[in-house]
Amino acid sequence: MSITYTVERGPRGNFVGLTFKGNHDAPEEDLVSLVQLQPEDFPRVRGIFSKDLLDHDVKAIAAHYQSRGYLDVKVTPQVDDHYHDVPHNLFVTFNIEEGPRTTVGKLSLEGVDEPTGKRIRTLLLTKPGEPYSPERARTDQDAILTYLADQGHNHASAAWSATPPTPDHKVDVEYRIEPGAREEIQRIVLMGNRHTRDGIIDRQLTFQAGEPLRESGMLESQRRLYDLGVFNQVQIAHQDPETGGTERTVLVSVEEARRWTVGYGFGVDEQRLETTQPAGQYKASPRLSLEVSRLNVGGRAQTFSLRGRLSDLEKGGAASYLIPRVLNRPNLNLRFTGLDEETRDVLTFTAVRQEANAILERHSSPSTFILGRYTYRRVRVVGSTLRLQPEAIPLFSQPENVSAVGATYVNDHRDNPADATRGSYSLADASLSSQVLRSESNFLRLSGQNSTYYRLGPHLIFARNTRVGVESTFGAPTVLTITSPTGQRQVVRTHEIPLPERFFMGGSESHRGFSLNGAGPRDPVTGFPIGGKALFLNALELRVPLEENKYGLVLFHDVGNVYSTVRRMRLLKFSQNSPTDFDYTAHAVGLGLRYNTPIGPLRFDVGYSLNPPRFQVQSNSGLTEVRRCVSGGPCSVIQAQPNSVVEVHRLSRFQFFLSVGQSF
Repeated sequence: MSITYTVERGPRGNFVGLTFKGNHDAPEEDLVSLVQLQPEDFPRVRGIFSKDLLDHDVKAIAAHYQSRGYLDVKVTPQVDDHYHDVPHNLFVTFNIEEGPRTTVGKLSLEGVDEPTGKRIRTLLLTKPGEPYSPERARTDQDAILTYLADQGHNHASAAWSATPPTPDHKVDVEYRIEPGAREEIQRIVLMGNRHTRDGIIDRQLTFQAGEPLRESGMLESQRRLYDLGVFNQVQIAHQDPETGGTERTVLVSVEEARRWTVGYGFGVDEQRLETTQPAGQYKASPRLSLEVSRLNVGGRAQTFSLRGRLSDLEKGGAASYLIPRVLNRPNLNLRFTGLDEETRDVLTFTAVRQEANAILERHSSPSTFILGRYTYRRVRVVGSTLRLQPEAIPLFSQPENVSAVGATYVNDHRDNPADATRGSYSLADASLSSQVLRSESNFLRLSGQNSTYYRLGPHLIFARNTRVGVESTFGAPTVLTITSPTGQRQVVRTHEIPLPERFFMGGSESHRGFSLNGAGPRDPVTGFPIGGKALFLNALELRVPLEENKYGLVLFHDVGNVYSTVRRMRLLKFSQNSPTDFDYTAHAVGLGLRYNTPIGPLRFDVGYSLNPPRFQVQSNSGLTEVRRCVSGGPCSVIQAQPNSVVEVHRLSRFQFFLSVGQSF
């Protein structure tokens, strides 16, 4: 036996819009949020419409009105399939007959004393004069049971009833409550903490002996113990006595995590790396990392970590010590960090940095936290690696001590930080380096970032990232003693910000029209980047996930640059006045491929710069001899001056990047 289905799809319609009529009590924006029908709008070129969705929306609107006391509401949809006299143009009108509104007349609570009744009444929705609906009454029933459980009445029961509506549409509501026996905590027993101190666990418990037994308190205590990060498993339960009664023993059982953890990683960076050419040269940079952590130091739930990195771009190590819940505040952490590293991620120089930080972190919500920090670092540029005009090398190769205080605000509402499809991310940072703090330079640094993500359809995501940064010097100049190329020592007063402290931008995670840290001003002699005191970047991406998000395509547009100062930032200037003018906005467009892996998307991007910068390079071409001649006698050379030749180059229009993770 065979069955054949013959399908005649008929003409395809366009769902162009919807409206509501008769909605006097409910605002239209509230009703729109309930419906699943979606009129045509980019990228839904035909809209989303079906009879099942229409039936769902009718029920949702009716339920919304009933929850507001309109028990006899009627919702009738009217579908116009020739809207504006265009065949198969669908337009839906929801005709609403609200009917009378039913309110609560009297409210009575049976089975509890007057003080308890007063506290329960403050929790209820079904108060006299308020709208009545069975849904609101059931919600209040749950609220009563929750309140009684928080008072130790874990076996309470509550039932409600309502009288028929009166001619003036009022009902009387009665709750019959049986609180049951009140259970109390007799003692608390800790088990399984071989290394963790009892006091650390006790401070996370929200209950004590002699208090009512609350299930909510045990769940909150379990969550707080897990948040310490030193337990694999936490179980909190009460033990019922065999002889009956209302006194309970609470058992807190923990399984401690391994105290030593080791993590390692390796990878390869493929981009324009250090070379003798100002534009860089494509090279592969292997990358290794190692991290060793000691959890639960001294049984205090504190963590000590050591990290090391090794690659062609950077090598160094870092140590950190984390003290969670400072002063027993669950949202307050204190962290001390130190690092010693050598980085070569800017073509112009190699930087050596030793740094120590004290960071106080406060979480005001799961998605929001604030950092306050003090930083002391010693920054040094390796003089032999500097690719600047010779006159500038003695100045910029001087080591400098930077002492600064700063604060960071972070608000993260992304659905997935590694590969976001919805939500937003915001960051604001400010730091102040001052001679009052024993710093050798006075400068203020402000930076901010905001990213948003919108899912426009099942296979289309729009993402935007905006970054802004400003640096400014103030106060007395920095006094340095430098040695000139001729060996002469001199004292220099300067307001220059050290090279490693300036803004640099470019690469796979910033402006993809430039190689790694290749944006912004360049040395007028060597042509290598020297950074700036202002930064702007706006990146737009259209992400197209394919094959259940296993693969993906990305179209992107990056715009911005690093500018010499904020006063010279010209966001609407798109071309250079000369090869030494870099205060303009550079545009780049490109295409990217994505392949999802367990550690994040593997990303290959090709960027094409629409207006790459020109830059000049000066080179010496032989010597010009200055001679002194005596009339009737021989000539002698008194000075030989180098011939300077200026060549103008342009950065490549194409940039290629291979990395892991989304660009933002």
